[in-house]
Amino acid sequence: MKIVQFTDIHIGAKGENTRNVDVRENLKSILKAIAGEEADMVVLTGDLCFNEPLNNTYKWIIKQLNKRGIDPFVIPGNHDNSVMLAHHFDMPLIDSEVYFKHEVNGTCILFLDTAIGKMSPAQWAWLENHVHSAHKLVIFMHHPPVHANVPFMDGTHAFEEQEKFQELLAQRQDTVEIFCGHYHVDKSISLRNIHVHITPSCFFQIRDDIKDFGVDHYRIGYRVIEMSNGLISHSVRYL
Repeated sequence: MKIVQFTDIHIGAKGENTRNVDVRENLKSILKAIAGEEADMVVLTGDLCFNEPLNNTYKWIIKQLNKRGIDPFVIPGNHDNSVMLAHHFDMPLIDSEVYFKHEVNGTCILFLDTAIGKMSPAQWAWLENHVHSAHKLVIFMHHPPVHANVPFMDGTHAFEEQEKFQELLAQRQDTVEIFCGHYHVDKSISLRNIHVHITPSCFFQIRDDIKDFGVDHYRIGYRVIEMSNGLISHSVRYL
């Protein structure tokens, strides 16, 4: 089972200046590379839009995906609108959140909605049920559920319910692999039984050695995840 994850594409409106980065060309390059992977599943983990969610932006992204024959699982980020995203990408919508599961060869893959920086009580109850019942668990979410030693993001844009999330996952006896984005870095963090893997953005990467915001570099990439015989391996591929 091969999964490709990409994240934080931040597509602006047509003609909008997106920090002098051609994010539309970046997406086209990423989709070309992904199409060559022949993955069994493609996952886009949020922040599809530059600043504000726009219907025309989602429509343009879908057009590019269709050109490459890519039909991804999509979850929202903090620059998305969950209802709008669910409508355009035909993702499951529960009240105003996009969260769902997908089972593959005995592994329960959960897709969470952290677009507002936290989750509703209903989504928490749903997550708790699967944490306790799933034989093997893998999670995709936008926000990392841990601090990642990226001072700007940890200090101003962190997931608001990290401790609650960590305590819930700690009730499992096995390791849970979590794949996310949001921080615009390439990092893996292990905390007790959770292994959190942050995939770099398709926009720019953020410096982790200063307190304030700063761009580290403009290389873009995606993550390839392979699941076989109960084992998971993964790596980031930069363009």
